[in-house]
Amino acid sequence: IVRALLWGLLIMVALGLFGGLIMSRRVLRHIEQINQATREIMAGGLARRIPSNGSADDFEQLATNLNAMLDEIERLMAGIQHVSNNVAHDLRTPLTRLRNQLETLHSDLDDSNPHAEQVADSIAEADQLLSTFSSLLRIARIEAGGVKAIIQIVDLAALVRDAVELYAAVAEAKQITRVAEYAKPVTVLADRDMLFQAITNLLDNAIKYTPAEGSVQVKALLTDEAAQITIADNGPGIPA
Repeated sequence: IVRALLWGLLIMVALGLFGGLIMSRRVLRHIEQINQATREIMAGGLARRIPSNGSADDFEQLATNLNAMLDEIERLMAGIQHVSNNVAHDLRTPLTRLRNQLETLHSDLDDSNPHAEQVADSIAEADQLLSTFSSLLRIARIEAGGVKAIIQIVDLAALVRDAVELYAAVAEAKQITRVAEYAKPVTVLADRDMLFQAITNLLDNAIKYTPAEGSVQVKALLTDEAAQITIADNGPGIPA
C-alpha cells in the first residue's frame, strides 16, 4: 500500500508539473501575442488587431474588448482625417481666388502707396495658408498610400534659416528678439516640404504666444547622437 501510494504521489506530481508547464506556456503565448500586437499598433499600425482563437476564456474576452476599442479609435481617426481633408480641399479654392485678387490689387498700386506693403504681406500670408493646405492634402495622400514621401538630403541649417526669414517681419512687428544658431551644415534624409511645414508650425506658435519684446531661440545643431532642431521661447509655456 505504501509503495502504491508513493508511486501514485510521484505520478500526481509529474502530471501536475506537466500540466502547469502547459498552462504557463499557453498563458505566456497569449501575453506575447498581445504584446506583439500592441507594439505594432504603437509603431503606427492602427489596422493591427489582437489574434483570437475562438475560445471563451478570459484572454479571448480581453482580446475582443481591445479589438473593439481599436476599431472605435480607427473609426474616429478616419473621421478626423476625412474632415481635415474636406476642410483643406474646400478652403483652398476660395483662398486661391482671394490670393489672385490681392495680386491684382497689388499690381495696380504704386510702390509709394501706403497700403502696398500691407497687400504684399497679405499675399505672403495667403501663400503660407495655401502651402499649409497643400501639405495637409499631401499628408493625407501619403497616409492613404496614394503618394510616397520625397526623401532626399536636406540641410537643416538652410531649412531653419528660410523659416526664420519667413517670419522675420512678424517677429519684428512684436519686437521679438530672435536668437538663431545654424552656422554649420546639418544634413539629414527627410521630406523637405513636410519638415519645413513642421518647423514653421512651431515657429509660428512660438512667435504668436511670446509676449512683446520677448525672445525666440532657433537652433539647428549636430550632436553626438543625431541632428537636432530646437525652437524655444519665453512665453507662458504649456502644461507638462
